[in-house]
Amino acid sequence: MKELQTFLIKCQSEISTDWQSRVTKLLPDWEQGRIKNLVHQLLTALNIYLIDQKLDAAVQHVFKIVRDHFTELSGQPDILVNALLISRYILLATIARTSKSPIDSLELFSNINDIYDPFIKAVGKELDSGSDRGAENLPKDFIPALEKGLLSIDFAGIGLFILDKQLNFIHWSRGLESLYHISAHDVLGENILVKFPAFQEEESFLHALKQASEIGQPAELYGIKHKSLNAGNRIIDFKIAPLMETESGVIGVSVLVHDITDHERLREHLVHSEKLSAVGTLAAGFAHEVGSPLNSISALAQVLKDKATDEYFKEKTALIQQYIDRIARTVRTLVDFSQPTAHKIENVYLNMVIDHVIRIIKYDKRLKYQQIITHLDPHIPQVVTSFDQILQVFINICLNAADAMQGIKDGQLQLRTWADERYVYSSVTDNGHGISKEDINHIFEPFFTTKQKGQGTGLGLWVSYNIVKNYSGRIEVESEPDVGTTFTISLPIKKD
Repeated sequence: MKELQTFLIKCQSEISTDWQSRVTKLLPDWEQGRIKNLVHQLLTALNIYLIDQKLDAAVQHVFKIVRDHFTELSGQPDILVNALLISRYILLATIARTSKSPIDSLELFSNINDIYDPFIKAVGKELDSGSDRGAENLPKDFIPALEKGLLSIDFAGIGLFILDKQLNFIHWSRGLESLYHISAHDVLGENILVKFPAFQEEESFLHALKQASEIGQPAELYGIKHKSLNAGNRIIDFKIAPLMETESGVIGVSVLVHDITDHERLREHLVHSEKLSAVGTLAAGFAHEVGSPLNSISALAQVLKDKATDEYFKEKTALIQQYIDRIARTVRTLVDFSQPTAHKIENVYLNMVIDHVIRIIKYDKRLKYQQIITHLDPHIPQVVTSFDQILQVFINICLNAADAMQGIKDGQLQLRTWADERYVYSSVTDNGHGISKEDINHIFEPFFTTKQKGQGTGLGLWVSYNIVKNYSGRIEVESEPDVGTTFTISLPIKKD
């Protein structure tokens, strides 16, 4: 009682403001001036009861409020009782916010209910004879068991929250503080659907919560995709159980929260690893089946080039040879999934790489009507890498850009190079459809693709990312939907 008296005296203004906000939701048709007057009168009644410790006087003041100002409530005592009960959550939240040390929210809420109980019962009798309503409470013999369980749950870092029957928070574990990045003092006393509006969109969770609070039916929900305001998209297992009391029935709901996001990501990575293993096995056979005819085609193209006298014909046969070399490199990359091979590491001038890229991609039908623009710094230093591998990186990115510009009338593909004291930079920019915020965090993952089924393997950017990373470089992406995308590659400068 003494602690409540202290907080009530110290935080009158804060309590009044919060109370008005919550009563507004209870009485949405009332004007703000009328609600402010009601809360002021109710706060006076609460002061009489808690500070002056005069129960009869406090009850008479409530009755005076009804008689003098709110006569239409005389037939609806529950509205006024609910308005009074709201102050319990405000006190719980205020004490949690202002306390310098952690509080036991369950014990505190139970104590508040004990203190309120005589007042609420007396008000109920005064407003409607025959009403013997009391403040909902956690049964006394249940609290010690809960406290022991909560200690182990907090220690294990598992999230648990407890709601009363009106779905207001009365406990928020340390595990949830880590998951949601929200402290208990910012949650206690708040309604779950007000504090976390995203739960209203999660139909299965909302239905299970209402079933538990209304008819006492437990539920287990697995793999629920959950939007957390401060922690992003998570995958959660929920276990919902009603809190029962012999006489009152359901008095609250406990919800166990198990974040399995990392577990699911690990499982996905294992699946990807199995897929890569399968690709590697197939690649070995594929390389043999494709390699032999490819060598024959390459030899014939070389013969045609050597015998040709027409310069145009020579140029086209040279282009055939370039495409054959590109196919051979792609086959070697597939083989690398299962049996990594050594590539020739040398000093590479990135402008020369980009020149080769342009000669290869400019005949691609996707870029036939698009403009290719270069801004190449002629003074960039060399980098230590594999010419073939870094060429593949640029080709992958440029062809992805070509796909992104499909349907764009004035498509532009811009390639740029520059350098500072530590790195040589190169960028590939398109003005295509862009990448959504949801997809941009996954584009370097194996087998992830935004293309239609059958049009992409989801390996190109993943291969490119790993190639650049192997040479101590970075590959970064910036994109805006319907504006375009820029990939930036940075490779360390060759040291003398």
